This record gives sequence, structure tokens and C-alpha cells, in this order.
Amino acid sequence: MAEEQVFLNEKNILVTTTRFVVKEKTYPLSSVDSVSKRIKSPDLTTPIVIGAIGIAAFWFAAKWWYALILIAIAAVWWVLLRKKYTVELLLHSEMQDVFTSYDKKLVERVIAALNEAIISRG
Repeated sequence: MAEEQVFLNEKNILVTTTRFVVKEKTYPLSSVDSVSKRIKSPDLTTPIVIGAIGIAAFWFAAKWWYALILIAIAAVWWVLLRKKYTVELLLHSEMQDVFTSYDKKLVERVIAALNEAIISRG
């Protein structure tokens, strides 16, 4: 039997020719039919509503600095929102989310390593 080749080993993620280990859960690559990435955009509803209230406060509130505070809160909230990237595996005709991160490059490295491992097994 050939020695197990490691394609990725970082941040508690291991991808080899036979298995994918993430967060102490092991997935045998023989069960993986396909690998994909899903992107979840953040919900912008709350910062938009706070910003709209802040803009409305400029017109209707006697204290304009309330409006500035609300607009500043909305702007900071908006800037801090980030997309989530998820690695999905098709296992026995069922799609499963197996790893999620804000780090797009890490998720892309995991997907590339999984694809290389699947191709190498033949």
C-alpha cells in the first residue's frame, strides 16, 4: 500500500489521500463525491435601519448629535460585517457543510487540497 500523502496540514485541518480531518471530525475521501464553496453574505438590514433612523433624526430631532451617533454606529457596523466561506462536501448524495471561515484564502486552500487528494486517488 502506498504511503499516505499530505496535501494540507494547517490550523487543525488535515487533507491526505485518504481522509479529511477538520475540528476532530474525520471524513473518508472515498465517500466524497464532490467539493464546493458556498459564500454567505452578511445581513445588512440592521445597519441600514440604524442609518435610516439616523438620517431621519437629522430632519425631526432637535439634537443633531443623536443623528451623528446613529449614523456612525451604522457605518462602523457595516464596515465590520464580513462574508463567511463554507466548504461543502457531497457525501453519499447529501451536501454537508464541513468547514466555515471568514478567511477566503484558507477555504480556497482547503478546497484545492481536497480536489488534489480526490484526483490523486484515481
